[in-house]
Amino acid sequence: MEIDKLKPFYIISYFNFFDKGSRVGGLRPYYLYRMLLEKGLNVQLITPSANDQNQITIKEGLFTKLCKPFFKVLPPDASIIWAIKVFFFLRRVNKKKKFIVFTTSPPYGIGLTGFLCKKFLKNAVWISDYRDLWTKNTLYNPPITKKFLDPILERKFHERADLIVLNTKCDRELHRNVFPFIHSKSIFVRNGFNTVVANQSTNTNKFIYSGGTYKGIATNEIIDFLNNLNKNHNNYSCDFYGEYDESMENSSHIKYCGSIAPESVPELLSNYKYGFVYLPEGSQYGGRVAQKFYDYIGSGVIPICFNASIEMTKIIEDLNTGIIVNKNTSSADLETLFKGAKFNAQMDQVKNYTRDSQFEYLFNEIFKRNIF
Repeated sequence: MEIDKLKPFYIISYFNFFDKGSRVGGLRPYYLYRMLLEKGLNVQLITPSANDQNQITIKEGLFTKLCKPFFKVLPPDASIIWAIKVFFFLRRVNKKKKFIVFTTSPPYGIGLTGFLCKKFLKNAVWISDYRDLWTKNTLYNPPITKKFLDPILERKFHERADLIVLNTKCDRELHRNVFPFIHSKSIFVRNGFNTVVANQSTNTNKFIYSGGTYKGIATNEIIDFLNNLNKNHNNYSCDFYGEYDESMENSSHIKYCGSIAPESVPELLSNYKYGFVYLPEGSQYGGRVAQKFYDYIGSGVIPICFNASIEMTKIIEDLNTGIIVNKNTSSADLETLFKGAKFNAQMDQVKNYTRDSQFEYLFNEIFKRNIF
């Protein structure tokens, strides 16, 4: 069987990699788009605000923006109007041609594009990608207007999709247990990272934290952690990159260093031995893996994890690399943890977490299932 490279392959993403405010959400679709382009496929990335001439821009429009506050309280979310606009576009340009539509969520309303394509266009194949779980997310806490309808929509979306891509093994197993009918059409593909970089850290007392701070909650957790660790030594500190919050001014152990361009992340991280990873309280019981966790692994940084999820805990065990801490970890225990901490992951293990490796697996699965 040969790949039909001319068959249109549309990746639908509400987040644009080039928009600073939505860069993390845009990573997966953008790099998948790049990989499929390199393979010679007829692939297009559709976003509301693309600034690449090879991508397709379908703007939300003034009406959609004005209605957003209203649609935020309706299932599934405020992206549904844009998702419908994308469907009408796909229907217009693919009246008789066979095509693949790859929707990536959240926001979960994007799945409506794939659902409508499957319902009204017989020539459509739908791959439904979930970067985070929907109603089975441990942090899912919707308003009453969504609580009963979201699960119904989620099931309907799963029934229509030809292939369901989850973000982690834990997420896949949970979904298979809740929705047994997806067992044969569900896989997991990690977010991963781009490049393996040799670690060059020399200062073992300086940590790094990158990304959002969850309105200062992560910052305060790290300040408490450093205060605890510095009870005996007083020489551990942390450089913050990404989001700034005023809590950083409350500790002499914290230094805010500004934002980082995505292409600079691997080299920057490689200058640190340890990196903090914070997930919100409640994440411990799910399969979520923070993007920075993968980035740290790729740059030889030992992740220090607050509220580590089941999946992160499993990866730490498999790689024999990483430290899990909580509020009850004493200063003496912290010293013991750090004294013997090493980056023990083997190169072949690390390479398995690259985006190239993960997307190659996805590509092979799509090919094996005769989707091309």
